[in-house]
Amino acid sequence: MSIVTSEITTDTTDPSGNRTLEYTYTDHLGTPYPSGQFTIAPPEAATFDANADMLSRIPQLEARLADNEVDAAVNAASDPNTPIPLTAEHQDLTTYYRRVLGRLMLFGMEQLGQFNRTLDFFRAVEVHLGNPPNSRGARLGVLEADYDLIEARYNQHAGISSFIAAEEGRIWSDLPSEFE
Repeated sequence: MSIVTSEITTDTTDPSGNRTLEYTYTDHLGTPYPSGQFTIAPPEAATFDANADMLSRIPQLEARLADNEVDAAVNAASDPNTPIPLTAEHQDLTTYYRRVLGRLMLFGMEQLGQFNRTLDFFRAVEVHLGNPPNSRGARLGVLEADYDLIEARYNQHAGISSFIAAEEGRIWSDLPSEFE
């Protein structure tokens, strides 16, 4: 679990019986996450179990933090100056890698440049998953056939990228005189 502490930071009741609450959660890195204030109206306010409510919100917060990590990784593919993070703070690495690779596989033809920037990430995932290569899918928690599709796409894309780079090196900047 990434949330290690939770506390009720506001618990007040106004003269009309409305109860205002706010919780603050802290993750394993010491980062606080305030819940924002909310109000419980009477008659529920008098018997509302704030501790139980506070604890019941932790799974949703942890899921949101994990989702944010995946979103940040996918968004990094759009920025050539931002590498995709190879570590995750709010989920185990295998889950993070599986989720990010799945999202990257949704990149279409119009996003080939972005997909190309994710090749280093894929190679790092391969290193993390180790050998033998034919069991990487199982270690990632997906069918081998699905992992094979991911691997084939990256390998083909790497080949295409090498071809394009070689072709760019063959482009003349000036027309040689014998071709004029």
